[in-house]
Amino acid sequence: MALLTGCDRRGAGEFPTRSAHADDDRRAAGIAVDLTSPPPTPRDRAETKEAIVALRTPLGLEAAHETVDRFFDAVFSEDIAALAELVQDETQVQDTRANASAKAHPAASLWRQRFQKREYQALAGALVYRATDVATYRGDQTDELPLDVRYLSSGDDVLPNDVVLHVPIITHSLRSERLFGDDIFFWLRRRGSRYVIYRMAEEVPF
Repeated sequence: MALLTGCDRRGAGEFPTRSAHADDDRRAAGIAVDLTSPPPTPRDRAETKEAIVALRTPLGLEAAHETVDRFFDAVFSEDIAALAELVQDETQVQDTRANASAKAHPAASLWRQRFQKREYQALAGALVYRATDVATYRGDQTDELPLDVRYLSSGDDVLPNDVVLHVPIITHSLRSERLFGDDIFFWLRRRGSRYVIYRMAEEVPF
């Protein structure tokens, strides 16, 4: 009984608890934590000699193909607002016809004119292109583009994560009316978590 009584008299307060060490410095020696400096701006690439960087998660080619799919969906519905979400204010369509009176057109205004002159909604159920036919060029492969569209970019203007998709068009006419060129080239540039259309090239059917 004396042993049991002695054990009962040892309360929990006699054992050290976590709160007893609340003031202990538990960080490893030599590590300084700076909580005041903002994190670096995320980017796509960095040099190994740089001390602290923040890299963005790369976008897969699925994101590039999704932008092109959304482009054709907007065209087939003749939805200029949906199309405007996929381009930038400075996005140009390069007309690759040899006899074109103007070589570059603002993308939004050009497609507004095309919707007024042609019935693109009639192509909604047609096979316009196959995803398996689409050729991909990375930002460092623009010199491999066909000569008539290579001028889409100048060397200093190409970003490492830019993508160019070459889309061969299968159904380009309807009732003998030309709606697309034989090929469309989409130069895509990252904006946030998606790609937008930076430049296009096509034999514009005017």
